[in-house]
Amino acid sequence: MAPIKSRFNRPDPPYYGWVIVGVITITGLVACIQFNPTLSVFIIPITQQFDWSISAFAGAITIGTLLGGLLSIAIGPLLDRFGGRWILFSGIFLMGGLVFSLGLVDQLWQFYAVIIMSRMVLQGVIQIANQVVVAKWFRRMRGRASAIANIGQRVGNGTMPLLAQAVLNGHGWRVSAMTLGILAWALALLPVSIWLRRHPQDMGLETDGIAMSTTTSTGSHHYPPPTDTQSPKSLNLREALRTRVFYILLAGFAFNHFIHTGIAFNLLPLLVDRGFTSSQAAGIVGAWSLLGIPATIATGLLRDKIPLKYLLAGIFAGTTLGLLLLTQVNNLWMGLVFAAVHGTFFAGILLLDNLAYADYFGPESLGAIRGFSTPFQMASNSFGPLAAALVFDITDSYMPILIVYIGIFAALSLTMTLASPPKTLSITNSN
Repeated sequence: MAPIKSRFNRPDPPYYGWVIVGVITITGLVACIQFNPTLSVFIIPITQQFDWSISAFAGAITIGTLLGGLLSIAIGPLLDRFGGRWILFSGIFLMGGLVFSLGLVDQLWQFYAVIIMSRMVLQGVIQIANQVVVAKWFRRMRGRASAIANIGQRVGNGTMPLLAQAVLNGHGWRVSAMTLGILAWALALLPVSIWLRRHPQDMGLETDGIAMSTTTSTGSHHYPPPTDTQSPKSLNLREALRTRVFYILLAGFAFNHFIHTGIAFNLLPLLVDRGFTSSQAAGIVGAWSLLGIPATIATGLLRDKIPLKYLLAGIFAGTTLGLLLLTQVNNLWMGLVFAAVHGTFFAGILLLDNLAYADYFGPESLGAIRGFSTPFQMASNSFGPLAAALVFDITDSYMPILIVYIGIFAALSLTMTLASPPKTLSITNSN
């Protein structure tokens, strides 16, 4: 006889953290409207219409990204204190309006004003919030939760350039920009305002959905035994700055931003320079991002199984191979091989950039820690597109900068083997 169901034996509801994952998946997708692969769609039509150089176009992105890094210093601690709901809502509202207004520009100063402000909002508000929010809701399953949330960014990087190119082909770049701005509002504003919450404690839960009764009277949190080698405790910013691994991560991800923003921004014009049509190039860029979706999930699962430093080293080495393949791309088949290999390992680095600081230093002061590290990453991010564009303008070739990229990534793959977890410190849960 089947047991009688009653209000006393109802199953527990699903953990609300997965709703948070769903919201951040959407905001990650929307952020791609201002990512370099999407912006690269506009390089050729805008520079040709106004007779601007590629480096002039990239200069606006450089300034905006630098200022966004500085803005993140203030936004990070606010995320720790107030959560991401209204910070993300405001950021997406502003970014959507600015992207829409890109379709109205006629002068270089107008273009610079729109791109600088939109990149500030993207990097200084939306991106840091996307990186912090999920980590505060998960520990044991942080790898898979972050991997699922990161799928939005991979889908966005694959679909937004294709959408922008399709609308551009039919209606011009101005309508394409306006369409993207409206899309940002339509997709993200409602989910963020309704479902995003600050942290699990607001709902009577601890990280991973554990009941609040597992919290000690002193207020320090007792997490389940870790399944990996990362530190189970939270370090504040001051304590994180006293560890060697912080500076390894800071340097590694800063160089990664320099290289991959240079690649992402210049990939479409690089492929066109190799003889591909704009539509073929946009298709390769789309495949480059979408083929990274399985890698994102696999990386998240591997993070839960093996030491993070070895995973980082392997993925940096694989990305080096992808860059070597890019030097040989001259037909569609080779373009897709590059997209599969490089897209796979780039997706892994993108996820681990979100995971590493939380894994090594814990979630309590993650906003402050990411706020401190983000300006260094954004400085590298901002000069990546400009450096590659300047090399092309000077040498009429992307090959010299690709050789530099390969050497840097080969060195980073070795450096990451030194990224051991922090040794035990006197730890507090305050900033």
